[in-house]
Amino acid sequence: MSDETRRDDATRAQVGPGDYFVVDTVDNAWCVSARMAGHIEKAVTARWPAPWLSFVDIHGARITVRTHRVNYVAQCYAENRAAWRAYNRAHGAEQKADPDADD
Repeated sequence: MSDETRRDDATRAQVGPGDYFVVDTVDNAWCVSARMAGHIEKAVTARWPAPWLSFVDIHGARITVRTHRVNYVAQCYAENRAAWRAYNRAHGAEQKADPDADD
């Protein structure tokens, strides 16, 4: 079994609906582990950041982007996603009840 296959198998076992971080760039967004998010945050906030940033997402894909194109790194966890879904449902119900309301 190659190193690449072992890495893919190990990464696939970790992928799930749990906690992860979202790395948003000008062109795309990726989900990464907490450890990888720390690496990215350190690289982006360095006094003299490198021009390119490489990282691995939760699916094992290697990504290389221009460091200055990273918009943000945000934690995304189950409770937070549940709260957003509840908020969106409540907001949708409010809009249906009063469609002429100006938000």
